[in-house]
Amino acid sequence: MTNLTQSQPNPDMTFHRIFDIGPRIQSLAFTSDEVKAYVLHFIAKIKTKIGSNCQLSAFPQRVFTQSSWKVHAKGDKGEVHLLFNISGRFQLPAFSTENWPARLNVELTDHVDGYWLIQYLLWKLAAIWESPADLSPVFGDKTVGNE
Repeated sequence: MTNLTQSQPNPDMTFHRIFDIGPRIQSLAFTSDEVKAYVLHFIAKIKTKIGSNCQLSAFPQRVFTQSSWKVHAKGDKGEVHLLFNISGRFQLPAFSTENWPARLNVELTDHVDGYWLIQYLLWKLAAIWESPADLSPVFGDKTVGNE
């Protein structure tokens, strides 16, 4: 049974950002070894929860003036819903793996960290990218919407 509570930020572990990236892709790096270990620990919890044969989907959204990314990871053992809030700081949620919240709220500095964290999740989870099936009518394929 899924607990319908939301995760809370971990006030003891707040950083400015996850990645350093310049105009060249080769410059992509974690801001520190501490941040990398923090992210890897978080991803390990997710991997334990969802298992293998992972699929990942993500899309940016805006509610009033708040920007975020809706991220969904699923595998053969379960699924995890994440909300990457663009808040100007980096903070992962504190939660018990015995009582998973319905959604994990992750605070991110900006969309650059959001994009690269999604790419890192894809890589570390060995996930397949899953496009949301409901985008077809939005982007102009009216035959789907008229059936």
